[in-house]
Amino acid sequence: MRAVVARELAVIARRPALTIALCAYVGLLVGFLLTWSQGVPLLPGATLYDQQRLVDWMLITVMLPWVAVRCTAPDGRDRLASTSALTALRPSSIVLGKIAGLTGVLALFVCAGLPAVFLAQQMSAVPAIDAARDTAALFGAAALIAASTVSWTLAVDGRLAAWIGATFSVGLVLWALWQWAGPSTAGIGAALLAAALTLWTAGASDRSLRYCHE
Repeated sequence: MRAVVARELAVIARRPALTIALCAYVGLLVGFLLTWSQGVPLLPGATLYDQQRLVDWMLITVMLPWVAVRCTAPDGRDRLASTSALTALRPSSIVLGKIAGLTGVLALFVCAGLPAVFLAQQMSAVPAIDAARDTAALFGAAALIAASTVSWTLAVDGRLAAWIGATFSVGLVLWALWQWAGPSTAGIGAALLAAALTLWTAGASDRSLRYCHE
């Protein structure tokens, strides 16, 4: 599976869209912080940190599914089955490798946004442990986006359909988790769902992707 992860990372690293999206993500976070340092009424009575956190979740939810679909190797159902036959790897091993590699790449976005997050935390006098917990929650969201994107890529034909499906499904799930458990605990739920979806997709691939579709 390590070879699959390395292949996925090599493919993603060569995509210009990754650099563009990463710069756009950091630029939007920093731009929000600098422009609205006195507060903007996205949430009534919220601190700058609370509003920055909301913007961060919105950017993650909207941008990362596009990055995942645009930058990964285009392994649809037939191509993954062919790759499995050529490399003598089980389809589940390829799926797990793709999700692991993609999760690592999407986690870079969370790490890149850390300076803006902790600057907002300092400006709002929020305890550092709260900022660390909220950041950890974003890693859970990134894992869910990776698993969901790979699942949609194997379930539908075409990148556009996979992007739309991943964006709306992840957005709906994260919104429900945010409303039900709050932003910090939502990350735990997202991580658990990501693990369950990863295992389900890997198991389903062994059953349905042994042969190319005619």
